[in-house]
Amino acid sequence: MKRGHFKMTKIYYLKQKKEILVFIIAWILILSSGIFSAPEKITVSGTITSEVTDKPLEFATIAIIESRLKTKSDENGAYTLEIPKPGTYTFVISAENLKPLQEVLEIKTSTVHDFLISAIHVTGKSLTVRSTRDLQQVSRTTMNAKEIKQVPAGFNDIVRSLASMPGITSRGFFGSLVIRGADPDGNYYSIDNIPIMDPRHFLGLHTIISSDAISEVDVFSSAAPASFGFTNAAVISMNTLDEVKKTGGSADIGLISANAIIKGPIISVENNEKINRGYWFISGRVGYLSVLFPIFNTILKSPVSQLPEYYDYQGKIKYYLNEKNSIRLFVMGTGDKFLFNPSPAAQAELFKVHEGDDPLNTMKGVDVQYSLSSHNQGVYYEFKPGDFFSNTLMVFSSFNDQIYNMKMTYGSGTADISKKTLPNIYGLKDDLSVKWINNDTVFKLGLEYYYFDFKSSGIDIVPLKPWIPGISGQTGPPNFSDPAQYELRPYDKFAKNEVIGGYAENKFKFGGFVFMPGIRLDYLQLSKELIWDPRGLISYEFDSGTLVSIAGGKYSQFMQSNMSYFDRNPVIAVTPDYLSEKALHSVFGVEQKFKQFSIKGEVYYNYFYDTSYAYRSPDKVDANGDPLTFINSGVANNYGFEILLKKFASEDEQGLFGWISYTWTQAKLKTGVPNQSYKDKYIDSQREEVHSVKGVAGYRFGAHTISGKLAVSSSFPYTTITGDDGDPFQIGRYAPVYNSTPNTRWFDPSISLDLRYSWTKPVKWGEISFYIEALNVLGAIYKPRDTLKWRYDKPYQEGVNPTLTISNQVMPFVPNFGVEIKF
Repeated sequence: MKRGHFKMTKIYYLKQKKEILVFIIAWILILSSGIFSAPEKITVSGTITSEVTDKPLEFATIAIIESRLKTKSDENGAYTLEIPKPGTYTFVISAENLKPLQEVLEIKTSTVHDFLISAIHVTGKSLTVRSTRDLQQVSRTTMNAKEIKQVPAGFNDIVRSLASMPGITSRGFFGSLVIRGADPDGNYYSIDNIPIMDPRHFLGLHTIISSDAISEVDVFSSAAPASFGFTNAAVISMNTLDEVKKTGGSADIGLISANAIIKGPIISVENNEKINRGYWFISGRVGYLSVLFPIFNTILKSPVSQLPEYYDYQGKIKYYLNEKNSIRLFVMGTGDKFLFNPSPAAQAELFKVHEGDDPLNTMKGVDVQYSLSSHNQGVYYEFKPGDFFSNTLMVFSSFNDQIYNMKMTYGSGTADISKKTLPNIYGLKDDLSVKWINNDTVFKLGLEYYYFDFKSSGIDIVPLKPWIPGISGQTGPPNFSDPAQYELRPYDKFAKNEVIGGYAENKFKFGGFVFMPGIRLDYLQLSKELIWDPRGLISYEFDSGTLVSIAGGKYSQFMQSNMSYFDRNPVIAVTPDYLSEKALHSVFGVEQKFKQFSIKGEVYYNYFYDTSYAYRSPDKVDANGDPLTFINSGVANNYGFEILLKKFASEDEQGLFGWISYTWTQAKLKTGVPNQSYKDKYIDSQREEVHSVKGVAGYRFGAHTISGKLAVSSSFPYTTITGDDGDPFQIGRYAPVYNSTPNTRWFDPSISLDLRYSWTKPVKWGEISFYIEALNVLGAIYKPRDTLKWRYDKPYQEGVNPTLTISNQVMPFVPNFGVEIKF
């Protein structure tokens, strides 16, 4: 199969292409049904504008008292409501920080009517609340909690729902997010500005924070603002709720987990007047996969005795001391536990030797215990005397604890291996914003200090001499119990790193023109390396609403402060020799918004350099006197384009909603590793997904909603096998010889279709919703070959050994259902 083409190579798939076409056409009909079949009704539409900014206002609430209808304005300030019949109606328009507006209109036929909302006049102890978000549009994808829940088979989860957007994908059902072909280890995740090592629970089914506790998630695929550091790839910034108007909550009970949130305002009474002093919320989730493991064993055909257990919690309180000062506290935590300890019968099935298996890989038993916990807390103090100035001081800590215990019986030997890592972080951040010259010129300054307290301990297994099968009677697996071959060696690693940094950024705005230069500086005390990252953005918005933008800059991350790197290889954190990994990002974008639609296109080019690769240095040693095991020799070119068409719809709006996108990605890399034959040659990255078409579409009618998610994409590449080693020791084992150039061919394309039906009923105390989902509807029809299978008992023969096969890890058709309650 040629790279970059959707050529289906499976004969059985070609025979079933009619069935697949039927499913694709059915999905398209969902998208189009609202356009061609909806009966003509009386509608009121228009735009909500803020008198304060003289700009369209997004997320304003428009309600009609007589018919109890309501909706919200879209990102362009537009709204649409369907009127049951001609008459006189009272419209109430409200928005955060603005004075509610009430107008009475006589509606005879479909009408366009715009509303202008004025500022609220604050007196006495009235309080200012959350400021308007002012973020760049280019290279940014934003999803709110409502959009996250609209994604079928997303399990109402943040990370899984993000994968439905252009340029964002994952390696398999449980894989990490790959954004524009970049290394997932370069992604920076944060929740309310607290850095997070991994936002997912074990197996990646859920994010460690409930979507109900989130107001929005911003993904900067490249070219992020100067306020974000510690990344050379993408930024995923999650922001929790920052406004609660009334006491209430919700609960979602699904097939694999349940989560709930309760929230409310803080009200005080002074001089017989109610004063809103702030808000609070508490939320959490518990997973119960382990309770349902017999069902999953049947579906996945796995003999494991227990599946992961996990939980998470979040809590936040914000209190306004007065109209200029506020303080808030945010805490969150997560816990995961996984035990792999199959019964003797299950072990016999799991580890029995099948025809063609590697005879030197006859593992007879394994006992694994894995646990992870994380507890994070932040205290924020904000001083805002007026719209012209604000300052937020933040103090936070992040405590992480990961434990692995593994007992292996390999051949005739046994090894007990353990590992415990504690990558803890303490931080102090101060962000200042000043408006000067005019209301549209904003200067931002941030100062940051991070203290990384990393600890690692455990017992590792160390080979004392090379193990060569066929020599001295070694015809089987290595013997871990032989003291001449292996040694169990305790190790302890302690790393205390400090990073001092900050940023400066100024936004100049003249009419529709915006110019925003910025720079970021970070200094790592261990290596004495100072990185400086200039960044900038230029955009122009025409009167037609067309926004043209270009942005870019330099982005860097220290290897020594990367929590994921430390977890896998703790010695990195105590080695000053490693350079920071860097990238140059650039993106050009055009976006056009209409009343209910928007279309957005972006072209990007990202160049990565000083990328680390595994390499045992012949002359350089680390802090323990051992050879360095990494080298900053890699470079990469990632480029491509994305197109996104989106139909806006509020949570209560009837009719069509959804989006569809196409992404073309090229990801080329050059390792520069001295002992590799291709070190100076650009090769295809293992994260290159050339073509990707994704669509989410739904239709609301009354209490019912039908939606679907379709994804068609190229596969990731693999390295071909070109021969065998000839069984040099004559033990009946032919080892594969791989192509000297990696990643030259692609597995079969991926096609998936998920469907969802939900029914919502209002009740006196709130509403209740039932939903049912069909995950991977096409799983029984199309099973892509995503595994290169090699038989060790046979020599290489093209087309016979190796073969492309269907992995047993391919997700089959799975049903999912649940109930959501709001009160």
